[in-house]
Amino acid sequence: MIVYGDPCELERPSALRERLRRRVAALGSGDPPLNTLRTLLIEAGRLEQAVLDALPEEAGLCADVQSVTDFAAAAFYARWGAAAGTAPSAAADGPPPRQRLLAALDRLDALPDAELPVKLPEGFACYALFPEQYCAAAGRWLDAHPADDGRVTVVGVRSIGTTLSALVAETLRAAGRNVQRLSVRPTGHPHDRSVEIDSVSVEGSAWALVVDEGPGLSGSSMAATAEALFRAGLSRDRIAFLPGHGGEPGPQAPDLSRRWWAIAPRLVVSSAELRWDGRSLTETLAARTEALLSGHGRVERVEVLGGGLWRRVAYADSEAWPAVCAPFERSKYRCVLESGAAVLWKFSGLSGEAAERDFERLAARAGAGWTPRPLGASLGFVATEWVEGAPLTQADAGPELLAHIGRYFRAVAGPPLSPTEEHAALARLVETLYWNTWEACGEEAAEETRAWSDAIRAHPRQEQPSAGDGRPSPHEWLRLPSGKLLKTDSTGYDVDHTVVGKQPLAWDVAGTLVEWNLPPAAAAPLLKEALHIPLPDAVLSFYKIAYAAFRLGQCSLCAGMGGDPDEIERLRRAAGFYSAVLQTLLAVDAGEERTGVGG
Repeated sequence: MIVYGDPCELERPSALRERLRRRVAALGSGDPPLNTLRTLLIEAGRLEQAVLDALPEEAGLCADVQSVTDFAAAAFYARWGAAAGTAPSAAADGPPPRQRLLAALDRLDALPDAELPVKLPEGFACYALFPEQYCAAAGRWLDAHPADDGRVTVVGVRSIGTTLSALVAETLRAAGRNVQRLSVRPTGHPHDRSVEIDSVSVEGSAWALVVDEGPGLSGSSMAATAEALFRAGLSRDRIAFLPGHGGEPGPQAPDLSRRWWAIAPRLVVSSAELRWDGRSLTETLAARTEALLSGHGRVERVEVLGGGLWRRVAYADSEAWPAVCAPFERSKYRCVLESGAAVLWKFSGLSGEAAERDFERLAARAGAGWTPRPLGASLGFVATEWVEGAPLTQADAGPELLAHIGRYFRAVAGPPLSPTEEHAALARLVETLYWNTWEACGEEAAEETRAWSDAIRAHPRQEQPSAGDGRPSPHEWLRLPSGKLLKTDSTGYDVDHTVVGKQPLAWDVAGTLVEWNLPPAAAAPLLKEALHIPLPDAVLSFYKIAYAAFRLGQCSLCAGMGGDPDEIERLRRAAGFYSAVLQTLLAVDAGEERTGVGG
C-alpha cells in the first residue's frame, strides 16, 4: 500500500540562503533564545540537504554549505550546553556565531538559481523530535567511551540527517574528540534501501555513529548505512545507531535490516528526558497553561491524548470510538486546571515558524466561528481551548449541516496550487490509487483506475482553491451543548508524512462525500456551498475514488502493525468500508461517460 510520502518543496537555494541570512542577522549580539537557534539549525540542514542531493559533484560548494550547518549546530550546542551544564562548545572560541555564520553564507554566492527539491524533515515537522535529544544521546556515547581512541565518523541519513549529524558531531567536538561528518542518501525500494560509502572517506576512522529519526516500517536506511560502513572497512562492533526512538523496525524489515538492528548498540534519549529551564516537556506546557489561563488555579494533571487516546475523553463509550491511524497522529496533551478548564496542546512542528503559522490560521478560523480558540504556542505546540461537545456521526448528515460544512471548506480554502504543484499532487494520487486498488481489489480494478486517471489528465485545467483542512471525517466535528458546531484538528494536513500533501479543494469535498457516505442527491447542499464554480462530475468522481483508495491503504497499513486487538478490529472494519466504497464507485462509474456523469 502507498501511504507514506516524501514531502518536499521546490525552492531556489538563493532564497533559502537569504532567509538564513535574515535569521542570522536577527540574532543580534546577545544570547539568542534556544528556539531561535533551533529554527536556524533546522533551516540550515534543509539547505544542505537540497544542495547535496542535487549537486553532489560540486565538492567545494557542498563543503561550504555543510559548514553553514556546522556553525549553526555549534551555536545551538553552545546555548543548549550552557543550560544543560555540559562541556563548552568549540563555538565559545573564535568569532561570535553570528559572524561565523554570515561569513559562511557569503561563501555560497555560487549557488545555482534553479529550483531544487527541499525535503520536509518529518521528525521535526510531524513527530515532536527535538534536535537536543541527539545532543544528549551523543553525550551518552561519550560517557560509554571516555577514552579517545581514534576518529569518529558521524553519518547522517538524509534528509533529517544533515541537521542531526551536524549536532552530534559538534557534541563530540566539544568533548575534544576527533570527528568528521558525512551524510548519505539511501536509494532503492523504501523497505530495502542501499547506501554507497567510499572507503577513502572513512579511512582512519575507529568508530562510526549512524544518525537518523528511524526506525520506520523497515529500518533499512540506517541498516544499509551500517552495512556500507562495514564494507568500507569499519568493524561491526565499532558501528552504533543514534535513532529517534527505542522501538524495533516495523514488519517490512528485510533480513539484513533485522541483523543490524539486533547487533548495533543504540543510544536513544526520548523527549520526555529533556529539560528546558529545568522543566520537562509536560511541565513546560503546564506552566504555560497556567500563564495563559491565569485565575483558573494550578494544572492538576496533564493527559497524553496522542495516538487516539483523545477518544477516552471525547466518548463515554468505547464502542463508539472511530478507528484512528495512530502512527500518523500528532502528539497531543491536555492540561486540566483546578477550575475544571482545560487546554489542548497539539504539536505543529519545529521547522520554520510552523507553530506560529498554525496559530495564525486557527485565530482567523476561530474569529469566524469555525474552530476552538487558540491561546498560545510553546516548543512547537499550539494551545487551544478545550471544548466539551459530542462528536458527529454519519447519522447527523442533513441539508443544513452539509451546507455548513461546505461553507467551512470554502472559507478555509487556500490559494490555488501552481501548475507545477497541481501536476505533482495529481501524480501522487494517481499512483496511490492504482497500487492500493491493485493490492486490495486486484489487477482488473486497478486497470479501471488508469482509465479514470487518464480522463482527469485530459480534462481541461480548471483553477480552484486549495484544500485547507484535509480531515473531513464526521468525528472531527463537535456539536456543543449550545448547538454550535466546531471543527477540530483542522491544520497540518498539508505538511504531514503521507503521500497526499497539498491538494485542490476537490480533495476536501470528495473526502466528505466518502466519509459521510453521501449519495449524490444528498450532497447538493455541500457542493453548492463549497464549490462556487461546480466541478465536472468526472473530476469529483476521481477524487472520491482516490480518497477512498488512500484511506483504505492507511487503515490497512496501520491494522497490519499489530497492537491492541480492539483497535486492529476497528481499523479492519474501516478498511472494509473504504474498500466497499472504492469498489462501488469503480463499478458504478465504469459504465458511465467519464466526461459528464457519475458524481
